[in-house]
Amino acid sequence: MKRIILSFVVAFSLALNVSSQSTAIGNFYGHLPYNAGTSICLANNKIYAGTGPTLFTLDLEDNSVETFSKVNKLSDLGINALAYSEKYNTVIIGYSTGNIDLIVNNQIINIPDIERTSVIGFKSINEIYIEDEYAYLSTGFGIVKLDIQRQEIKETFLIGDDATNVIVNDLTFFNDTIYAATEKGIYFAPASSPNLANFLNWNKHDYYFDRPVNQIHANESEMIFNLSVEGYNQDTLVVYDGNNWNNLSIPRYFNEDIQDIGFENNSWVFSFTFIALIADKELTSTESIYTYFTGKSGMRPKQIIAGKSDDFWIIDGLYGLIHRKGGASFTEYAPTGPANYQAWEMKFHDNKLWVASGSLDASNANNRTKNGVYKYENNTWTSYNDSIMKSIQDIVTVAIHPDNSNHVFFGVHGKGLIETMNGESLIRYDNLNSGVSNWAVDWDDINVISGTNFDDNGVLWVVCSGASGVNVEHPLVAYDGTDWYQFNLDNKLISTPRTGDVMIDNKGYKWVSSRDNGIFVFDDNGTLSDEDDDRLVLLKTGESNGNLPTKLVNAVEEDNDGAIWIGTDEGLTVINNTSELFEDGVKADRIIIEQEGAFQYLLETDIIKCIEVDAGNRKWIGTASSGVYLVSEDGQETIHHFTTENSPMISNNIFDIEIFESTGEVFFATDEGIISYVGDATDGDAYNGPTYAYPNPVRPDYEGLIGIKGLVPNSEVKITDITGNVIYETMSEGTTATWDGNSLSGRRAQTGVYVVFSVSDDGSQKEVTKILFIN
Repeated sequence: MKRIILSFVVAFSLALNVSSQSTAIGNFYGHLPYNAGTSICLANNKIYAGTGPTLFTLDLEDNSVETFSKVNKLSDLGINALAYSEKYNTVIIGYSTGNIDLIVNNQIINIPDIERTSVIGFKSINEIYIEDEYAYLSTGFGIVKLDIQRQEIKETFLIGDDATNVIVNDLTFFNDTIYAATEKGIYFAPASSPNLANFLNWNKHDYYFDRPVNQIHANESEMIFNLSVEGYNQDTLVVYDGNNWNNLSIPRYFNEDIQDIGFENNSWVFSFTFIALIADKELTSTESIYTYFTGKSGMRPKQIIAGKSDDFWIIDGLYGLIHRKGGASFTEYAPTGPANYQAWEMKFHDNKLWVASGSLDASNANNRTKNGVYKYENNTWTSYNDSIMKSIQDIVTVAIHPDNSNHVFFGVHGKGLIETMNGESLIRYDNLNSGVSNWAVDWDDINVISGTNFDDNGVLWVVCSGASGVNVEHPLVAYDGTDWYQFNLDNKLISTPRTGDVMIDNKGYKWVSSRDNGIFVFDDNGTLSDEDDDRLVLLKTGESNGNLPTKLVNAVEEDNDGAIWIGTDEGLTVINNTSELFEDGVKADRIIIEQEGAFQYLLETDIIKCIEVDAGNRKWIGTASSGVYLVSEDGQETIHHFTTENSPMISNNIFDIEIFESTGEVFFATDEGIISYVGDATDGDAYNGPTYAYPNPVRPDYEGLIGIKGLVPNSEVKITDITGNVIYETMSEGTTATWDGNSLSGRRAQTGVYVVFSVSDDGSQKEVTKILFIN
């Protein structure tokens, strides 16, 4: 028997090489930024780098990197502070929500007490100070004393007058006294006081009374703090030797405000807004760091710590983790990820995912973000923010040319359309140099693009939106690469011109969603320059034509059978037949489901933001507050419902959904960043490789789903043992099927080789692969 298994192991070498590159079906993966550094600490031989919603570690012995986020291990997003207790070998993570994670022996221990408390005010953990067996947490309402060994909150100090809340930004111990830097000055108390929870044991220094202090740090002889003042270059550093208070005279720089103060390697280290400063213990000589790399502009140092020898580590808001070794030797460490967590719309083509990073608020007004665009390809993120994109806020739409996935157009919510090649801007189109419409005659500088999409002929269709009371002359325009064509959508039908995205169905009809009117469906009959054969219909509320539950439409998607699924602010509706769309009109119907013996409409009360159809014709539905649903082809069965409460989802507010047809990986753009889930449906047209299973071999400790890819589309799948006995059967979703490793009777498969058969209905297509099972 062993010889047979070994021979199959050799025979499976190709399949194993393919499957090793696959992500596991049923797993979530985070696609979050690792460059926006916030905090840092050194624990044994690892650097821990906090980067906003994420954390990563760098092993100083082998340079290996490990990433952490709420998707895989952490309990929350928004890392504000990190600290390490050498005595208890514990890394402490403080979040902006007040949540706390401890990392002990590679295990995550969550302490949610502050986050769950009913305290009124900010709960954020701003800094962490380790003193013996305790961690003192500076929070948005006071000071919290954490027992590191017992892994529990010991005391809370409300140090404001009459035990009121006060925002504590930082604290330090100096001369047996605790000094707290707050928004209302410096509070202090004897460290040996038996009752620090009594506000009467805390006093406020008369010096700099009621002025906000954001940073404070001490060594054995001096304490330095920073008076934080709004505006540029207004901060003041003050040094206290136990008797005297003096303004610190060190070189200052325009627009330089203090981010952090530390004492490392027997040197004072200062993180300013745009530079870093290292000073000797006596503060008599200083060394400035203006840049890390030649050819890369800017730096945003947030915190500096000492390394293992005469070196420093800098956590930076632009570049993640920076190692400074020697006078001017810098090395950058940051795992792959988009440049920012913000993402609004995604499009996938030719194994590339392009992302528009802009965002809009609940009323579709600008959030004024300038983060450029991102591309995901071959498990690597690349971010682009050239001179044109950097000057423009809220890039919100994406359209990828069907003949060249590097040729991409991005729509801007206010500044027209950007044409790019390989992520670099070629030209920006507005009403002065193209057919793009402006808000009105007197608004030449306002060109709001709400939707972009290519048709099968390579023509780009662009939706130009207005605002309440502001008309757009041509809400829909087309660009064939040479000429522009404008369509007014029969403006007499439009009460208010706030339009949304455009979906192009398999007949070539353009479905333009609206936030005020319903849906405009336009057919140019394949003749862009001939308006005489154009057709237009408006689908709205009421039974006459449309029967939509509301005129506020957010999403329109066509499924594999030609049905049109519509997401609105009042749930989901479907048009099953569009053949008489322009003649007799159509009617949208809600899907009625039975739940616990009662009948109701599917997702009746949810705000539907986006809809995506997978290779199995199932519908992925994103909502504004209820997470993501995966429903069956007809909507009668809810296959998955992912929320932050029952899954690794990082938010329940879903902006967009996109699917990698070749792998089945489903990407979700949320208000907290991008996350993906490896689904079990793939498109055979998008995958040209061999039939294979993964993982393969299936080892004794594996408990997840086994994916089988490259099967006959939507076929019956049978799994047999080596003698031909059927132990499991299922249907493929597109070209992928899954097996939980159990037989039909529920027993775990035994060690051996299993054969997977997939055959089309007429027997003309057949696919076979093998799975090695080891118990």
